[in-house]
Amino acid sequence: MPKAQFFEGSYPKGNNSEKTFVDEYIRDKNFQENWTILHSTNIHDPDSGHWKTNTELDLIFISQKYGFIQLEIKGHGYSVENGNWYKKEGGVKKKLVKEKEPIQSLESKESVLRRCFTSISKGKTGFGNKLKSGEIKFLPVISFIVWTTKSKKDFINSQTSEANSIFLGDGEFADHKSLEKHLIQKAQKNIEQRFKGKLTTDYLNDILGESFVNTAVEIFKPMQISDGIKKLNDDFNLDIDNATEKQLEIYQSVMDFEVKRHKIVGPPGSGKTLLASAVAKAISEKGESVLLMCFNRLLADKLKKELSGYKNIKVKSLWSFLVDFGIIWTDEVKDDEFGVIKLQELPPDKSAEHISRFLENNLDRIIEETSFNSLIIDEGQDFSEKYWEFFQLLVNEQINNRWFIFYDTQQALTHSSWEAPHFIENSNTKHLDLVLRCTQEISNKSQNVFEGLELLARNNGVEPEFLEIGKQTWEEATSETITLLKKLVEDEKFHPSQITLLVPHGSDIKEIKNAKYSNTKSIEGLGVNVSSVFQFKGLENDIVVLLIPNFQSLEATYTRNPLNLVYVGISRAKYLLYVVGSGEVKKLINWDKS
Repeated sequence: MPKAQFFEGSYPKGNNSEKTFVDEYIRDKNFQENWTILHSTNIHDPDSGHWKTNTELDLIFISQKYGFIQLEIKGHGYSVENGNWYKKEGGVKKKLVKEKEPIQSLESKESVLRRCFTSISKGKTGFGNKLKSGEIKFLPVISFIVWTTKSKKDFINSQTSEANSIFLGDGEFADHKSLEKHLIQKAQKNIEQRFKGKLTTDYLNDILGESFVNTAVEIFKPMQISDGIKKLNDDFNLDIDNATEKQLEIYQSVMDFEVKRHKIVGPPGSGKTLLASAVAKAISEKGESVLLMCFNRLLADKLKKELSGYKNIKVKSLWSFLVDFGIIWTDEVKDDEFGVIKLQELPPDKSAEHISRFLENNLDRIIEETSFNSLIIDEGQDFSEKYWEFFQLLVNEQINNRWFIFYDTQQALTHSSWEAPHFIENSNTKHLDLVLRCTQEISNKSQNVFEGLELLARNNGVEPEFLEIGKQTWEEATSETITLLKKLVEDEKFHPSQITLLVPHGSDIKEIKNAKYSNTKSIEGLGVNVSSVFQFKGLENDIVVLLIPNFQSLEATYTRNPLNLVYVGISRAKYLLYVVGSGEVKKLINWDKS
């Protein structure tokens, strides 16, 4: 009997259900069928518009005969009362919104799995050719919740369908053989019901073929990281339940509903966005509405996904907020200094001046269409001072409104000098001083950029590397980067999605994306995320490679300070940091300073 080809990922902190299940039913077990099993897989929804909008799957069984069988592992803490689902977290029982209920979540993940696999595999040879030709019209995907500590009687008269559930608490599945038999029976029944005998498992075995399994592994293979990185990852998993004492203190302070204005200041990775999200959730759970706004579209997409279950939280990037009220960047405006010119072509301060005037002139309509109790602004240093008067009017016009601004002046990238709005100078001001995102070694490189900056991180790690190039060209920087990627992906077995390549400006992205990683793949085709520093503000990844071929590549008409770009770019890395650049850049950012 064959052993499964098993790819193991990371386990959630503080929850042993997955590992216990893997140890008992999967690891080193002999199976009837030739399964390929993927653990802890992150997939993206192609309909979301952004690769980083991820969904995590606990286990995927892959077979030429049965397609995909997805298992979600659930342990203690779940209950159903009067048709409502609850989950106990940190000793507190919380009601789950509809989208987070186990069955709803399971069905959603099943759809995302099918869409993601179909979308990506069409771009590949082998199995992808079968999809494009129409040879394969049915891709079997079935899903189960595995209740490791529950029995059927725990969910009597609930919305939990036996068809979608496996109850280990009943003792029905004493070992991996009985579980496998059940999965096979369910898979065969699913195929029979869907296609009334027109498709059989033998037929699927022929048309899916080995290329189906290989393609699925290539797309969905979980991150394989070293033991050292795994330990760091465990240490860095942060939420409001295990936040630092300082974070909890600030969280409790800003949740004082008697105080109307709050300023939270902190360096990159100190948990500003985490706190902003936690505050939004807490206000929402009190039945009040929240507008959570940030400058960066990618960060807004991430927050929107994370907070999608909270119906009274609206997440907006500044740009999408403006578009809602009819401000389009290609619109022409008359400016005394520049004449008639498109909004997007004006310097940031000038464009903000026109936009702010429009907003104030339409204040009554905007208030009518934008109803909220609290305004939360994350990455506030990216908002021009021209907008603050409008936000003040917007908030003050509504009784009992509160607002919160999270910021770091060193991360301001626009041309204007940035200061916190004067009208909240006397607000409740709190300072975060511990870097939680990255290691002390990465934090040291961040503080080297600016004299007098002192940042303390929670963990030690690997020393960052500067890969110096002699010719100071993008061609040389790209070549050095490809060599580095081959080392990380092929030799050290990091997953491409763990790596982000950062370039100073959006105009630099195209060339890097299209650079040839191999004869058949570009860097983008490899699955590595490529972004500008500005676009990636507020986000993070395990490994960051920052490309700065020369000092000129840092400069731009509207960049406030080139050093700010470097500071922001470096601080996106969690565990490993590489900078590819000239000796001039190395000296500029004080890289060798001890």
